[in-house]
Amino acid sequence: IISKMTAKEVYENVLNWASEYDTKFAEYLKNNKDYSIKVFNIDRQTPKPRKDIYNWAMIKDYFSYMFEKPTTLELLEEEKENFNEVLKEYAKNFKLFGTKEEWFDDIKKLAQRLGYATDNKEYKQNPEKFKGNTAKVCEFIRLALTGRKNSPDLYEIMTILGQEETKQRLSN
Repeated sequence: IISKMTAKEVYENVLNWASEYDTKFAEYLKNNKDYSIKVFNIDRQTPKPRKDIYNWAMIKDYFSYMFEKPTTLELLEEEKENFNEVLKEYAKNFKLFGTKEEWFDDIKKLAQRLGYATDNKEYKQNPEKFKGNTAKVCEFIRLALTGRKNSPDLYEIMTILGQEETKQRLSN
């Protein structure tokens, strides 16, 4: 049922729930209505909207990274050096692009500069020649922004977070 609601309907229902069970979150929602509606619209405009959210309490946890910077990362110890290198380089010239395609082209250029494969076929044939692939670069950026290896569309998350918040998360 929740997957079929509009983002505004989700906002109103979550606000009603939070007003009773999580007043601090309710206050945040009231003070950030437009932003919250954008957050609740993530993954809603697809042919297969998320169906794993089945009660209002789940919303805050599911989108927690949109309301506050994550404090923990799902990062392996042996990946820290590459993670830090990617974030440092990406943060230097970070900007939000007008389209997802422009953004992804920029990610691929970064990946190639840092020694990551931009062609998965080539990467699978010669993985020892690369630090990883473009997907690994995106994973590092996703971790910095969300604290998770899996999340909804990364470009959409960055667009909603905005230029300043995204850059701040990449720089820390």
